[in-house]
Amino acid sequence: MIAHYLIFHPERQRINATVKVLRNNLIYECDRDILIDRIANGSGNEDPFVFSNPWLYSFCHATELKRAPKEKYVQPGSILIFVNSKMAEQGILKIDTVFHVRKGLVWPKKATIPPAEYSDRNSDIWFRHIRHGIRPLNEKGHKGEYTYEATMYSNSNKDFSFLPIFNQNCKGIDLVLEFSNLWNRLKSELYGKKPFPLEEPDVKEILNLLDKNTSEKVVEIVGVKGFTNDLGVSCHYCADENSEISCL
Repeated sequence: MIAHYLIFHPERQRINATVKVLRNNLIYECDRDILIDRIANGSGNEDPFVFSNPWLYSFCHATELKRAPKEKYVQPGSILIFVNSKMAEQGILKIDTVFHVRKGLVWPKKATIPPAEYSDRNSDIWFRHIRHGIRPLNEKGHKGEYTYEATMYSNSNKDFSFLPIFNQNCKGIDLVLEFSNLWNRLKSELYGKKPFPLEEPDVKEILNLLDKNTSEKVVEIVGVKGFTNDLGVSCHYCADENSEISCL
């Protein structure tokens, strides 16, 4: 059976990028502020890594996700929802990445040999992501074991990975869960911030709320225009001239 998870991680970094967004069933290329794992000029692992096609996820709690032959495990079709860990402690899900798993790749040798598809040491993927799971290059950090590829947007994929751009001045999705069944289960599992398994009704509820509260979904990052050290929710639309959304 397919397993889905909430994955808790630190506050994301805000950057301005040229992106492709899905809006009203159409794709637009425009500039947007988005939230991603901190760009650290190679000193951080940028996980999930969203500057490649497909997006990749390898390290942050990845080894804690159930794998075969468990009854339920991460496999094609699994959905990983990345949320702000501090906000989750307050019963609020602030979602920055929805990652639909297309494929799970096992490292041929743990912490030593990555999947052949991502072994090019001259690539951005290697420098900014993969190498951070290799010993002795990264003695104190992660030990690479699995790399997950995301299902990316296409006309034939109704389920795809995205970064949400929110309505209401981008104040964040802030799904308040104090009175929901999900929160009653979640609040006892927050200590240690291990990935939290989601049931199918949980996933449907969260994705439905995202659909209602997002104006756009970022499905591809074309290039980075600039970034700051600010952490938090983006509140800036820089709409293309054909957009119905005006700049704030």
